[in-house]
Amino acid sequence: MAGRPLTSAADWQVPSNPVHVLDLALFLPAAIGSGVLVRRHHPLGYRTAAPLLVFMALTCCPILVIPAVEAARDHPVSATVLAPIGVVLVITLVTLWRALRGLAPSGLQDVDLPNG
Repeated sequence: MAGRPLTSAADWQVPSNPVHVLDLALFLPAAIGSGVLVRRHHPLGYRTAAPLLVFMALTCCPILVIPAVEAARDHPVSATVLAPIGVVLVITLVTLWRALRGLAPSGLQDVDLPNG
């Protein structure tokens, strides 16, 4: 937004951060597609939603840790992303919890589990 290249991209001498490109080119379309399939009650949507939600939560975690690392290294701390990414993380975890809570262990009633 400042009209200059991203610091990480400039350090690597590339036009854009490859992680951002992968997120926008692969993960975001996959997440949107999975969401559309879930809304349409398609089995593939239900099979892909939980792993994508886990990946989204795991993607949020390093972003939330970066300000602490910056402070520990005596770098200027940029905490402006904490609130929006924290909200995304909470929504993602609640959605994942609600999705997994509705799953019943299928077939476990017919299996003899060892005692122990």
